[in-house]
Amino acid sequence: MVRMYYLVSIVLFLTLLVSCEEVFFETDLSENHVNILSPANNAEIEGTNVSLYWESLEGATSYQIEIARGSFSSGNYVFSEEMEESSIEIELPLGDYEWSVRGRNSQYISLAQTAQFTLVDVTEFSNRQVRIINPNTDVISNVTATIELLWNSVEKANLYRIQIERDDIIENEYTTQDTIYSINLNEGLSIIKIRAENESQNTIYTRREYILDQTDPETPVLRFPEDNQSITNTEEVEFVWEPDFEDSNTTAPEFDSIYLFYDEGLDRLYLKEEIAQSNEITYELEIDSTYSWFVRRFDRAGNASDSSEIRQFRIN
Repeated sequence: MVRMYYLVSIVLFLTLLVSCEEVFFETDLSENHVNILSPANNAEIEGTNVSLYWESLEGATSYQIEIARGSFSSGNYVFSEEMEESSIEIELPLGDYEWSVRGRNSQYISLAQTAQFTLVDVTEFSNRQVRIINPNTDVISNVTATIELLWNSVEKANLYRIQIERDDIIENEYTTQDTIYSINLNEGLSIIKIRAENESQNTIYTRREYILDQTDPETPVLRFPEDNQSITNTEEVEFVWEPDFEDSNTTAPEFDSIYLFYDEGLDRLYLKEEIAQSNEITYELEIDSTYSWFVRRFDRAGNASDSSEIRQFRIN
């Protein structure tokens, strides 16, 4: 009995030791620093957008980025964020800045690596950029065919040109002196492009992709298991349905949800799973049990098909 207690104690101690190693033993970063890649120290950058890049630091799980107006000694911090990526793009007013990056993990933080840069006014009009505020990212929607475009003004611009491109063809073109404009979009993929112009020059186009999809996906058709089928000698059941997924860059991406219940009444949900790019899946289920199931297809625009038929099967 004493020997058994001793062995159990050793096992528990070793288990605790391994767990402690997994939780507490992180790479010591305190004497390391992150190498800054871009911009170079004291770089002069045209415009109000700056992209900061740094090398990944082994053992770091995140990075602490700080930016100060002038220098850190001024105490005028304008940005501070922890992130997992090794780059960031940020918009700042024109002026002088100092920035730093540190690597972090759950226990340690590295030494700070700092650099300075200056944002200056763009001298060439053609190098300026229209910054689209709305939509601020690419859009997949089923809500409306009319959207209100909004963008920042560009200094020395007296005109803005808007192009709507579909299938590599300019479908519509508009001009305005304002920085807001309402347009109607047809269903499918539209490329919205905006540029600034003056008497002699123009900027490059800034673009957004807008997918308007107001069509419900096709209703799934179940193939296997068959309705009222008895399955024997296995706990693994393969579920198969149609249709297959079709790749398209002009419609919202689709996915299926499979619903599996313990009984015919659909009162006891066994599982619900979202499945993309596949119309089959295998589950290990309990024997001597009856199940019901159906599938429904959705898309990222918010459309949904009708539910498939409901089938029942039993595992003996």
